[in-house]
Amino acid sequence: MSGRVGVELTPAAVRMVRVSRYSARVTETIEIPWDPARPADAVATLRAKSGRPDGISLAIGLGFLEVA
Repeated sequence: MSGRVGVELTPAAVRMVRVSRYSARVTETIEIPWDPARPADAVATLRAKSGRPDGISLAIGLGFLEVA
């Protein structure tokens, strides 16, 4: 499966949306719980469920923002 993926990381979940290679049509969505103690598990799960994407965009949620 190819196409571009967008990954959103929030304090509670990791969401992935895959869009078609030639259009902006969503072809797949995955949401899994986020465990900050085991980030490699989230990466392995997304990789197993989605395959190898053509490109990746990453969005980090405001819950990870630290105010100085």
